[in-house]
Amino acid sequence: MSDPFSDSDNGASGIIASVIIVGGGTAGWLAASHLAKKLNSKSRGGVKVTLIESPDIPAIGVGEGTVPAIRKTLMEFGISEKELLAECEATFKQSVKFVNWRRAPIDGASEYYHHVFDYPVFQNLNLTPYWLMDGIQNSSYAHAVSVQAHLCDAGMGPKLPRQNEYEGFATYAYHLDATKFSNI
Repeated sequence: MSDPFSDSDNGASGIIASVIIVGGGTAGWLAASHLAKKLNSKSRGGVKVTLIESPDIPAIGVGEGTVPAIRKTLMEFGISEKELLAECEATFKQSVKFVNWRRAPIDGASEYYHHVFDYPVFQNLNLTPYWLMDGIQNSSYAHAVSVQAHLCDAGMGPKLPRQNEYEGFATYAYHLDATKFSNI
């Protein structure tokens, strides 16, 4: 497959010189940032990346939930985690908690489960088959195969303040102010 951003495409005429992203928000700005970083190298000839946003459509200004891959993206962009936390009013996120997902509360008691970000593998051992065995399913999947659900229930974070940026003892993402994030 030839590279449309390179002139070494077996004689095809024309090199893509610019890319336009229509629509801003978190998705638009991340797409534009990724493309600009990838395509503005000297070997690519400096492809121009333009983002177009409507001045008439205001930002929604909601909180944005991210997934763990955002940490790699932010590191690649050279954004400090400390700056992100402070500037975007971000908090750590290490699961999605589903409350009363399977049934309505009974006598005021609710049920829930965590979709945690850690994988159910411990020292190269997949714990899922053990949870599936008869009699083992008396606890939730996340509680049985990951420490992360327990951390969430205890209100504990995925890292300590002294740990390096983007490193933690549990996998995590962020919940942040989307409008402030687009200004970083």
